[in-house]
Amino acid sequence: MSFAIGIDVGASTIKGVLLSNGQVLMENAGRTFGQTQFEESYGSLTRVIDSLWHPQVMKIGVVTTGDVDVDKGVVTYAVNLPGWTNAPLKSLLEKRYRVPVYIENDAVGALLAEASLLPKHAKITMLTFGTGLGCANFMDGRLIKDPRYAWGNRKFHPEDHATIEDVLSATALKKDAKNTYGKAIFTLELFRRYRKGEAKADEVFHRFSSRLQALFAMIEKEFAPDVILLGGGIMNGKDVIESCLKDCPYPYRFAHYGNLAGAIGATMLPVHI
Repeated sequence: MSFAIGIDVGASTIKGVLLSNGQVLMENAGRTFGQTQFEESYGSLTRVIDSLWHPQVMKIGVVTTGDVDVDKGVVTYAVNLPGWTNAPLKSLLEKRYRVPVYIENDAVGALLAEASLLPKHAKITMLTFGTGLGCANFMDGRLIKDPRYAWGNRKFHPEDHATIEDVLSATALKKDAKNTYGKAIFTLELFRRYRKGEAKADEVFHRFSSRLQALFAMIEKEFAPDVILLGGGIMNGKDVIESCLKDCPYPYRFAHYGNLAGAIGATMLPVHI
């Protein structure tokens, strides 16, 4: 049997899976120490890998928030993980575990997992909503790495100061909730309040869905995917997001693998990088 470990490093959580022949055998998670030095987050990463280790593991894939030099296996910039910037993950992990290690952006991992369930030549945009907004695009069986389609870095209008990521992420949602309620509201609590029918929660999610559909319109106009996939931690409130998008005219669906898509897709990296 062939075993592989896939890791998804987010701004707050590290998720990991042990796969064999496409089946998840084990999963575990750890904390990311976003605002501290690299050593704390790296220690958490290795503890997750150690907990999943099997003697027949043949490769490790790691997807992470931020920009990645895929050839060198270095995280070149990670705004949500300051200590992660310039981290030589590939060399460190290969030295420790003595197996090939592959590094990519987290949205790419999520897209690879989901694309494996769709027709081979499907044109796909993947959006992952967490502390930030990740995105990746797929066409004709390959990743499309074009800065024009880095949707989170774009602006809805040229005169805007804020990027799309600034207004469409879990961070943005919590900021809007705090402004609306006059106090901090965690995302899960905000979902609960919406389900109870609170007017303020409805206002927050109405603004979020309006911005999300504006992003869908931009993607449809410039890339025209067959489907826009939604993933990341914020989609744990799938029922709420779906309710807000009930009249959405754009071709979207939620990630089949949910919040594990990035970790599962990380094991597929050797095929695509």
